[in-house]
Amino acid sequence: MSQSAAFHWGRDGVALFVLVGIVVAMRLPAWSIPLETDEANYAVIGERLMAGDRLYVDVWDHQPPGVFVLFGVVGGLLGDNDAAYRAAATLASMVTCVLVYLVLIRRGTFAGALCGAGLFAVTAADPGTAGDGCNREVFMNALVMGSFALLTYRDRPPSRNLLWAGFLLGIASTLKTVIAAPWLALSGAMIWHSWRDTRSLRQAAKTLALMSAGPAVIWLALGGYFRGTSRGSLFVDAVFQFNTGYASLQEGFLKRFVAFFGNDRFGEIVTSGWPVWIAGGVAFVAIGVSGIIALGKSSNAARSMVGTSLIIALLIGCYVAVCLPAQFWSHYYRLMWPGLVLSVGFAVGCLRWSAFQWLAGVLVVAMAFGWQYENYLVKPWHAVGDETFAYRRVWAKAIGERVASVTRSGDSVFVWGNDAGIYHYADRRCASRFTIITGLREGLPGHVGRREQLLADLSQREPRVVLIAEPEFDALKQYLQTRYLLAGMDLRDEDRGDPILVVLTRADDPIDAVDWDWRAPWMEESTP
Repeated sequence: MSQSAAFHWGRDGVALFVLVGIVVAMRLPAWSIPLETDEANYAVIGERLMAGDRLYVDVWDHQPPGVFVLFGVVGGLLGDNDAAYRAAATLASMVTCVLVYLVLIRRGTFAGALCGAGLFAVTAADPGTAGDGCNREVFMNALVMGSFALLTYRDRPPSRNLLWAGFLLGIASTLKTVIAAPWLALSGAMIWHSWRDTRSLRQAAKTLALMSAGPAVIWLALGGYFRGTSRGSLFVDAVFQFNTGYASLQEGFLKRFVAFFGNDRFGEIVTSGWPVWIAGGVAFVAIGVSGIIALGKSSNAARSMVGTSLIIALLIGCYVAVCLPAQFWSHYYRLMWPGLVLSVGFAVGCLRWSAFQWLAGVLVVAMAFGWQYENYLVKPWHAVGDETFAYRRVWAKAIGERVASVTRSGDSVFVWGNDAGIYHYADRRCASRFTIITGLREGLPGHVGRREQLLADLSQREPRVVLIAEPEFDALKQYLQTRYLLAGMDLRDEDRGDPILVVLTRADDPIDAVDWDWRAPWMEESTP
């Protein structure tokens, strides 16, 4: 990457204003869509933490604490409502777009910067990668891009840049630990350039130390905090031991890196973003080849490729991060977005003639917008996003509203399933520490002990309503049979003989009758 002209407040200020406006405009249509289960779960746990509950004791989930603190703070400042979380995610997307532009304008050309940032802006709500939501990856991208901008500010970033870049990646890791992969890739690239430039192992070690200081301090502080509050083993079990076992359920470690391109969800993940995936892939190969060529040139030429090698490192690191959990939910792929648009913007800026740069940039951005228009902007609101969540999140809101209508504000409820949206939209406390039941599934590390904790929680709080969305384990079924009565069922829309939900009410404090058999409005509309 060659150093470009300085930032121009007139030209670049106008460009950033327009780009940020596009980000907001693209994300606004999705604000009316209910939160999907992960997002709702973060909101539920965040609210409970703000009320004084203890993470991993009073409320449990197999995630590091950062995402719950983030949602708790957002809900506390802006209100526990969907618009607050959507606004926070929109702000994170705006920051990411601005950083993409700044990196490219400083290290490339105006046409390339507009192309890369414009590509991000028009796909800021890409439904295939859950860009329209407010899952963790949306926030992680802003932190990763902040780190990237610090590392590429100069050919030789000052020590403070390395320190703060590592610190931002450390914060991102408290949202999701897989960020260790891009941290390792970016750190490795910086260490290699440091050694190549100085031929000094001491300087390379200093680079490693600076990049490592932030994550080390953050995780030592977290470990110390949870250990000091008698939750050290619970913290380690939830964040590390459980997730290792969760990911290892899939057959073969190496197979997950192939499954990135061929899992069952891959088609719907890439449908709305094909221009980004194709252009990003082509650009990745092009800049990779140019980087290899530069290796054989002078040290000055190699130094000028620092930014290029970091784009390659970012894409490789984020690819590994997407694959590590081995589950391949659509929002995982969102981590690839900054690297993809950076590679396209840089490749466009490297075209020989300015006219070609503008032609290629406009063509790629226009195609990306066309795909978004067809797969997002003009689609019915209920058909936007991951097909797995599209129905379920609307269903959870409808069921939550029914729960609220038949219970008192002080009643607790319990959902045997992963539909945390029911708690969120009912505004009722979960009777257990387990707001979703992933950690209680058969075969996962520690599931036996967690099932015992669940039964103890239910015995202590005695939820007024229990909603069964998945088959129960025997001990839970026996517990419910002695204390609860059938209150209703929701039958599957496609098969009216198959219940999707069984609702139970406490025998000694039954709820009023209500119609639990909810049908999706769009299916009702299509019924003759």
